[in-house]
Amino acid sequence: MRKIITYSLLIAAASQGNVFADLKNSSQEEEKAHLKPYPATLSMSYIDGRGIGYTQGYTSLKGLFFSSCCQKTVFPFIDIRGHVFNNGEWAANGGLGVRIAPSCTDLIVGFNAYYDYRSVHDHAHFNQIGIGGELLGKYLDFRINGYLPINSHKRTHSHLYDDYIGGYYIQHNQYSVSMRGVNAEFGGNVIKSKVVDVYSAIGPYYFVDHYLRTRHAIGGQFRLALNFAKYFSLEGFLTSDTLFKTRAQGQITLSFPLGSSKNRTKKDQRLSQPVKRYEIIVLDKMNRWNWNY
Repeated sequence: MRKIITYSLLIAAASQGNVFADLKNSSQEEEKAHLKPYPATLSMSYIDGRGIGYTQGYTSLKGLFFSSCCQKTVFPFIDIRGHVFNNGEWAANGGLGVRIAPSCTDLIVGFNAYYDYRSVHDHAHFNQIGIGGELLGKYLDFRINGYLPINSHKRTHSHLYDDYIGGYYIQHNQYSVSMRGVNAEFGGNVIKSKVVDVYSAIGPYYFVDHYLRTRHAIGGQFRLALNFAKYFSLEGFLTSDTLFKTRAQGQITLSFPLGSSKNRTKKDQRLSQPVKRYEIIVLDKMNRWNWNY
């Protein structure tokens, strides 16, 4: 009888140990399955060449911050960017967004809203609101962004030619004019390996001046990015349209994701990637002449 009781206790202890082991494994699997974007990613970049609505390269400091109280499928974030052009002008962006990653699919759906600022010559300041959406898939991505300026134009230069007989004069005023518009792109990985990822994207854009609505930029952009691990990337841009013609740019970026890389999946990395949009307000130049004869 004593042996039977002993064997029963041993069997019960063994089964209890298996239950605890199963619970532990289940907890580890659940923790691994739970998506965890990097809590913050800080980056520094430099872009050279003329872009859409600007003619100077610029240096940028950026911070992408995800909420620490993220749910399992909903991930809100804050995006802050500052830019200094080679000629001393500057610009900034502040954005709020959310990315939704259902567990039943590899697709990530995102929505965002931004406030954009840009300063130009003679203390002229421009502001705009931007809204965007994105679908980030395992193989293909789609993005669309809209841009709505708050102020339409500012005078940046004025010249008065008044050395004429009889008090006659000619005045030349030059204005910077903001442009509203939209852009979209389809992109995906061409090569994906442990060392480097090659990403390409192509899409159309359209901008019209926010003042007279007489000048239009209708064109497209192609970009190619080489991403080395998660810390370093090289990117090239080629744009062509009816107003700014063909322009090429190159960009180098250093990124510093904060937080451990342990147990982070490819989907976590897609959740943590920066929002792709036109971060510089598109400006055009307009000339006006006045005279008194």
